[in-house]
Amino acid sequence: MSKVDDFGKALNDIGEGIMYRHVKPKFLWKLQRWVGFGQEKKVYEANATLNRTFKKFILDKREDIRSKENSSGEGWGSIDIPHEARCKHLGGIPLLLRSLGSFGVCLKTLMLSLTLAKRSTPIYQEGAGDPERSTYDSMEFLNKLVYLRGALYEAMRLHPPVPFERLSPVKPDVLPSGHRVDPSMKIVIFIYALGRMNAVWGEDALEFNPKRWVSETRGFIEVSSSKFFTFNAGPRACLGKEVAMTLMKTVVVEILQNYNIEVVQGQKIEPAPGPILRMKHGLRVKLNKRCSSSAI
Repeated sequence: MSKVDDFGKALNDIGEGIMYRHVKPKFLWKLQRWVGFGQEKKVYEANATLNRTFKKFILDKREDIRSKENSSGEGWGSIDIPHEARCKHLGGIPLLLRSLGSFGVCLKTLMLSLTLAKRSTPIYQEGAGDPERSTYDSMEFLNKLVYLRGALYEAMRLHPPVPFERLSPVKPDVLPSGHRVDPSMKIVIFIYALGRMNAVWGEDALEFNPKRWVSETRGFIEVSSSKFFTFNAGPRACLGKEVAMTLMKTVVVEILQNYNIEVVQGQKIEPAPGPILRMKHGLRVKLNKRCSSSAI
């Protein structure tokens, strides 16, 4: 297995481990972690794989910085990364898992939805445009892609990368609904169901309709974060939301600009249970290179 496959498998194993800890009694998974068997053994091995990978990345970067210092004669200053940050206590792993998983899930879902839609939709016209244009990565251009932003939001509404959130209050409180909660309770927000409720999104809640996000004047319609919960809400709202949207729009535009996409027929498409809503068997597509003179 290649290093890339090892890295991907490690992320998946940690994701499954997080899901396991959500549904199993605390004493059970802690016992498995202490003894070193079952799902907790996979998590331990996955952590070791990620530690090795991150350590190599950090050491390679330090070596690259040193080589630049030697070749240019300019000092970059002393860069010292503590051993703890290099090799263990990688508190950013859940964030990395969430970021990489969310990005992949959203793009796969969008590609599937777009191929099922008509190719004359505004998303194709807006995203592909002139194949010979070279300024697709400019912020000015990306900010004008209202239909594409709507398509990404619609894909995340129907297939949220993180399908649920589990929270606990730090002290006794009363929810807006009138329900009393205390720190011993676990509150689960089922984001997947929220995005499909007729009471929230209307009678066409199950339809992929990017136009619901576009106004009559072709402006983007923002909704409350408590309604579109994909990026969380309140003080825990995702700080990297706009960065993620810019990155996804850049990748989608690059794909639409250079390729025609066709989903392979006959494949089984189903979700894999976990903290990240992945496709269990992935998504196989055919990419046909576009000629500069071809039209979408």
